[in-house]
This record gives sequence, structure tokens and C-alpha cells, in this order.
Amino acid sequence: MKYLLGLCAFGLPVLLSADVLETENYRIRVETRCEEGNVSCNHAHFEGLSKRSGYRLALVGESLHQPCKDGVTPCRFLGYYFEKDDFNYYVYEAGTFIVKQKDNLLIEETGEWFWAE
Repeated sequence: MKYLLGLCAFGLPVLLSADVLETENYRIRVETRCEEGNVSCNHAHFEGLSKRSGYRLALVGESLHQPCKDGVTPCRFLGYYFEKDDFNYYVYEAGTFIVKQKDNLLIEETGEWFWAE
């Protein structure tokens, strides 16, 4: 994933990154807007497009991490998590896109990441 350095309203450096995950049926753009040096990010923006229907969806979410041995501190980055109503959207660093409604798996596709120009 590539990053751009910007400044937030308070003059603090903010790390901006934008990447696109292309799967067979979806194009998902994830952009993060977080302060430099933060391990986790609560300002991840999701823009999804269904290639079949043309339906677009915009969400705000957060990064997902495997916890460290203490069970609290975020360690290994896994991807991003977004939610809307009772739908949960997961976009993993490994290229997997998952949508669940409660415990029901609705979508699971794997694709390839590209840098968004």
C-alpha cells in the first residue's frame, strides 16, 4: 500500500493512503486518513462498486489488527472493517473481501490490490 503525507486541521501530520481491491465482481477503494505513527486507524473510507449492478456504497470504518500477547495492543495489520445496519464488510490485506449479515456469509471474493491514482 502506498502513502501520501498530508496535514490535518490541527497541523499534525496525517498519513493518507488509497488502494483499490479488484475482485471478479467488485471494485473496492480504501483510503485511510490517520496521524503518522498510529498503529491502528479509525478513519478508513470504503468506496465499493458492484461490477454487476453498478451499485455504489460508501462507508467509514477502521483498521483490523491481530492483538499482541497482552490481548489489547494492536500488532499485526490484517485489513479493514466497516459496517452498515446489520451488514459487516471486511477488506483484508491478503486481498479477500467478505460481507456478512449477522453470522451469515453473503460474499467472499479474493482479488488483487492496486495503487489508486
